[in-house]
Amino acid sequence: MMNVYSFPMLKLSEILEFFREQNINVTEEDIRNCEPTSVRRIFEFFIEIVMNVTKDELSQPDLSGLTALSYPDLHSESIQELSFYRAANNLMISCGVYDFTWKDVQKPTIKRLRRQISAVVNFSKFKQERMHALKEWEDKTVRATLHDRKICCSKRKLYHPGRTNQNKKKRRRRKCCIKKTTARAFVSLSFEKYHINNTNSNIL
Repeated sequence: MMNVYSFPMLKLSEILEFFREQNINVTEEDIRNCEPTSVRRIFEFFIEIVMNVTKDELSQPDLSGLTALSYPDLHSESIQELSFYRAANNLMISCGVYDFTWKDVQKPTIKRLRRQISAVVNFSKFKQERMHALKEWEDKTVRATLHDRKICCSKRKLYHPGRTNQNKKKRRRRKCCIKKTTARAFVSLSFEKYHINNTNSNIL
């Protein structure tokens, strides 16, 4: 069973205000006249804003699907149209509109278009509010993580103040041991001249 979402029916002035806030060039005539090209452009804007899918991405055909056809060049435009309709339909379903059809793009009416735009505007504002709240929680999490790391570093320095110096002394001792061991090996072992020369060059 599908969840039914309710949303307010917006006035044209409220719809146009939303378009201005989003820097979308849509006029009142575009909505009142319901020209298919203008309506399609509105849906393309909504698909990009809400679903983060650009017009160029919609126009790119699915190559894997084209290869299954006998004459893929003949179906490139139809596949692009189907891709647009599928994205628009998924958008409407996400916004609570379940009766979206291809007729809403080819022969739109102002009553249905206004309802569909109202649904997307309501969903878009809801998304922006949730994204803002999510961003605040992410910032708090980052600050808390950095604070915990600072506390851990402070505790390490407090409990082991001389650890850095001890590590330096250990490294110096290792170097001295290596030098002494190499010297003993060089003195005690008798190799041929070729090997001795190679040992001297390696030590240097």
